[in-house]
Amino acid sequence: MPFTWARKYKVKIIIDLHAVPGSQKGWEHSGTRDGCRDWGQTDQSIQETVAVIEFLTANHGEHGESDAGLPGFLRLEIEENEKKLADFEGQIEKERNEGLFFKNLRERTTKEKVEAKEETEKIKELTKENAGSKVRMNVYLAFISVLVIGITDSLISPSSDWRKVAVLGAILVAFLSQFIYEQRIS
Repeated sequence: MPFTWARKYKVKIIIDLHAVPGSQKGWEHSGTRDGCRDWGQTDQSIQETVAVIEFLTANHGEHGESDAGLPGFLRLEIEENEKKLADFEGQIEKERNEGLFFKNLRERTTKEKVEAKEETEKIKELTKENAGSKVRMNVYLAFISVLVIGITDSLISPSSDWRKVAVLGAILVAFLSQFIYEQRIS
């Protein structure tokens, strides 16, 4: 039942008897479908309302809950929902534990760490060999020159486009950064 879950997770419940038999307002959400407003015009509607309030108070008041007054089909539905909740909570716990399991699988062994370091060193050596080549440096210088010419042309033309200058400037910065980096490591 919702009250069991609320107690388990320390959630407070406020029960609002918003709709009563016979409808006190005549709207669909107040106990009628046809707009009739009959509540209070007969003793039966008042007695039914009092009976509902007494049921709620007796079963869900300060002292807890009881499903003794519920029809059998509601008790079965409540039991089924409680089973679904328990299964769901079990699934969450299982997935949490599986997550921890897979996290542990990702931890590297000493041998794997050594192999990864060796691979990193090989990549660094290849990068150093390629970085210092004259052809590569000349290609960078050619690109940088073309970019500087493009930026200068855009700035001195009467209809300079700031977006073009910004894009070319960003590309120029990237090429300069790479050029300087490769100069340092070679």
